[in-house]
Amino acid sequence: MNTISILIVEDELLIAHNLARLLKKLGYQVVEIVSSGEKAIQIAAEKQPDLVLMDIVIKGQMNGIEAAQEIQNRYGIPIVYVTAYADDATVQRAKATGAYGFIVKPFRKEQLHGAIQVALGHHQRVTEMLRLAQVNSQTCILDRHHFLSLLEKDFNDASQYESIFSIIWISFDQFSARVETLGAAFEDAVIGAVIKATTPVLRKIDYVGQLGPDFIICLPEIDLRIAETMGEGIAQTLSETTIALPEATLCLIVRYGVASYRPDDEGFEMILERARLGIRSTPDADAK
Repeated sequence: MNTISILIVEDELLIAHNLARLLKKLGYQVVEIVSSGEKAIQIAAEKQPDLVLMDIVIKGQMNGIEAAQEIQNRYGIPIVYVTAYADDATVQRAKATGAYGFIVKPFRKEQLHGAIQVALGHHQRVTEMLRLAQVNSQTCILDRHHFLSLLEKDFNDASQYESIFSIIWISFDQFSARVETLGAAFEDAVIGAVIKATTPVLRKIDYVGQLGPDFIICLPEIDLRIAETMGEGIAQTLSETTIALPEATLCLIVRYGVASYRPDDEGFEMILERARLGIRSTPDADAK
């Protein structure tokens, strides 16, 4: 098995060298330590590490979030932020870049190892989703088999490394009956609406699957509070969507449920069941 190579981006030299020693004890290879975003982009291009550990506040004209975004956009290398800045606004800015993890200083060796392993797992699943998208380029929504396979891996990561993830369950009233009456055109239009509603708000590591008539969104490293806000926004956008077909113009009646991983969950099925049982209407559903 190849040794995982890691680039450290940290402008406090003592912290950087302590981090490098810790990584080597865990069996990782440190390709280099750099202190600026500009240098991080250069070394990422030259050495193509498996992962970057990025401090947010670093030297140079760009901060760690900006450097991480450049590295991900150019080279697709997963980023884990390591920082002392844990305020909610900073965390949300970092997560919005599609980062694969976030560690707050000071941290334990086990937390560092767990965050790296979870990040690499997420990156592997993103690569798999991109491969599936090439196989089925008409939709980025996973079928039941592939979705549940990825969800099981996220569940196993959460159980082993104390990470978190949430899911959003999206349901449409009369979906199956309308598919029977209107055919595949209606189903394709709803799938298109789901893609349009989710694409602006989901990150690269998030994924969507279709389980029967319903759609499930998995949000790695997202807690229940944020997932609730995202679920309400996506459901509201979908409820404002009109499906125009030759036979009829239809409004969508949308219901959604949200659930997060709990340490006492015995399987991902328990999370799905909580989300399904928690399904509620959007505010304007009764008016329709």
